[in-house]
Amino acid sequence: VEADGSVVVRATISRTHTGDPYEDMYGAANITYMRLYVPEDAILLDAGGFIYPPEEAFKVPESWYEEDTDLLRIEHEVGIHRSTGTRITNEFGKTAFGNWMIVPPGESRDIWFTYRLPFSVVDVKREADGLSDIFASQPDAVSRYSLFVQKQSGVESTFASTIGYTTGWVPRWKSNDAVDLTPIGAQIETTLDRDTIYGVVLEYRP
Repeated sequence: VEADGSVVVRATISRTHTGDPYEDMYGAANITYMRLYVPEDAILLDAGGFIYPPEEAFKVPESWYEEDTDLLRIEHEVGIHRSTGTRITNEFGKTAFGNWMIVPPGESRDIWFTYRLPFSVVDVKREADGLSDIFASQPDAVSRYSLFVQKQSGVESTFASTIGYTTGWVPRWKSNDAVDLTPIGAQIETTLDRDTIYGVVLEYRP
């Protein structure tokens, strides 16, 4: 979290291919087009770790194929991030960053996205409505940060997140016992077996 309340996020996705490279059915590399769904109008700053599949991995569409009307209604093209080749779309009320990931059998690979959220999480010199029981006195500024993580169906995964503020911010409240407060923020690590949300409230006292 920047001094002005803007938020820069770095999201890393790690995948492991548990197949045996010497088995016919499980020894092929896993080729996946990965999408990260983020709040609508988030701005992609950088990304990496991607590998574009070889051309022979693709099939040429037949001449009689037609565009899917439902997909055209749902997915709206924003553009291509020039330096990383990441495709940016708006879908389901969110912005999506998409790119290719290849994981060889028996190995692990990471991809990452760095983006700026389209809002501020700091209320500067504003009355902390509903938070008076948290603070002993009115702080110079208040920040309410929450993260809603949506699980992809059929995928077993773990999730870890760390939120950090600049010097002067002190955490005063957390949403549940799964969240650990740190000197300038909070962190959580859990098995992602369902949609989950966590939040923290901080005060600024320079």
